[in-house]
Amino acid sequence: MFCKAILSIRTCLTDGSPRVFTPRLITKFLAKEKIQLAAITDINTCLNAPAFSICCKKLGISAIFGMEAWCKDKKALVLFSKLELAMDFSSAWCLTLPSLSLSELPEDVAKKQASAFFSQGPQQYCVDEEDNVLSQEKKYLQVCSKVSFDELKNQVESKGGLVFSMEEFPLQYRQYPLQEIAQLRQNILMLDTGTFGLLSEDESISLQAIRTGFGKLQES
Repeated sequence: MFCKAILSIRTCLTDGSPRVFTPRLITKFLAKEKIQLAAITDINTCLNAPAFSICCKKLGISAIFGMEAWCKDKKALVLFSKLELAMDFSSAWCLTLPSLSLSELPEDVAKKQASAFFSQGPQQYCVDEEDNVLSQEKKYLQVCSKVSFDELKNQVESKGGLVFSMEEFPLQYRQYPLQEIAQLRQNILMLDTGTFGLLSEDESISLQAIRTGFGKLQES
């Protein structure tokens, strides 16, 4: 069984992504492209996942929820089939992130932000399903947690989630930054889920189907 999917999308909540990258406009694009399964994966947060869930339901797109988690030793793609699990994890993960200071930022980011960041603040918008701004996150999110990848993997899998190292994710499907929503076409995957259907018995998205499809993608 093949599924047309995009599993890594950053919204306007990730600093550097255009303001127009809202869940509403992203899902309109996904529907136009006939995407069956999609996830938004902002850096270190799932705060735009509730709006994404509502927009996907309106347009008949199967949604999963996650983030690009920056561990102390590598970056990871974290996915949950249920919104509430993703939001609980997001809240807990945020507590592992350092508060913003130039000394805690990666060197390349520190150089970039030293002249501009503190004068204008990070452009990190949490929005609702109608593009209304709910908050502008002040804690800079593009920093590395003190948690290791192995620790993250254990935590997520114990809660029923799925973790991939971003190093495993094919480069052509994670090219950032994107300046136009149409560029998301380069992130489209054709996942071969084998005999697994997209839905589990409880009607949530089957992460086993995604794991199977991702494994086959790596082998191709």
